[in-house]
Amino acid sequence: MFKCNDEFTLDPSIRSISYDSLHSSLTTTSEFDLDIVEVDSPYLFSASPDRFLGACNGLVCMMFQSVNRVVPFLCVWNPPTRECRKIPKSRNEVKKGYVCHYAFDYDYKIDDYKLVKVVQKVGSKDGSLVEVYTLGKNSWGSIQMIPYMFHLLPYSSINQPGVLVNGIRHWLGKSNVQGQDFSKVIVSLDISNERFEEMQLPKELLEKDFLMTVGVLEGCLCAVVAVVFMRVEVWVMRNYGYRESWNQRFVISQELVTKNPFLRLIWCFKDGKILFKTSTSLVLYDPKQESCTEPRIRYLRELFEVENYVESLVSLKFGIRARRKKNGPTGKTIIEKRSKKNKKSVCY
Repeated sequence: MFKCNDEFTLDPSIRSISYDSLHSSLTTTSEFDLDIVEVDSPYLFSASPDRFLGACNGLVCMMFQSVNRVVPFLCVWNPPTRECRKIPKSRNEVKKGYVCHYAFDYDYKIDDYKLVKVVQKVGSKDGSLVEVYTLGKNSWGSIQMIPYMFHLLPYSSINQPGVLVNGIRHWLGKSNVQGQDFSKVIVSLDISNERFEEMQLPKELLEKDFLMTVGVLEGCLCAVVAVVFMRVEVWVMRNYGYRESWNQRFVISQELVTKNPFLRLIWCFKDGKILFKTSTSLVLYDPKQESCTEPRIRYLRELFEVENYVESLVSLKFGIRARRKKNGPTGKTIIEKRSKKNKKSVCY
């Protein structure tokens, strides 16, 4: 999923790009050989899409901003079926000086979907407040405190939804479970029992304060570590849950990657190529050739948010019907949200 700016669109919009098109565009001579499909948001006239909070089994969870920009609200919707549901307001409000993390996942034990909201105060060592919304009940559960703080991205009050490995959600965070100073760990969440735990990073990554994100590489949990302007290391946990199984898989020194300190691993193709999200664009890394390519997408100037999405016919049962202009491609896709500066202000 993208949030980006382009040269022609004045209002926020949502678009999808298939991974097949993205990959094939890098092997052809055409700069813009991409299958880009426009999708109408579920609230065409009353609100605009503001942020993507997660996607699961074809359902997309988003934050919308009302036209008067007074109160944002959350929504779960299915673009192909055009169903959507507005989520009731949470009691766990995000106040000034606080940041929020979301995760949207499927709970196989109850055959339902849940949205997890984690709120933490910047600079606090008190841990975080957690609240869980269940789609079938259309309600939020009780608020609990956890002894973890989550990694913050610069200039954002709503951070990344984490990565899913073995049905468990993972974030980069810090722990004070022992009641001591926070230590850097990977925080995991089993959505079925709503229980948070921690996993240890390789000892080599704790020695210095590296810039780091978590990702998924060939089905394994990985850490992308940036030594700014020098190299990027990709570490992989080969045996899930065992600290000793961490090993350094790649060291990337190409400037297209090293000049961007905030990297996120988005996708791994069958031929071994890896798609990264930088602060403003996408970069494809080929480990065999040790080369990097920056795909160019027509009219796209800056890229801010990216998330994976797969179409499905999962029904929300109850909700309003949203309009859509075109059907999107099947298979793995990326949804993008984009806007353009006008003479007075930026749309976001």
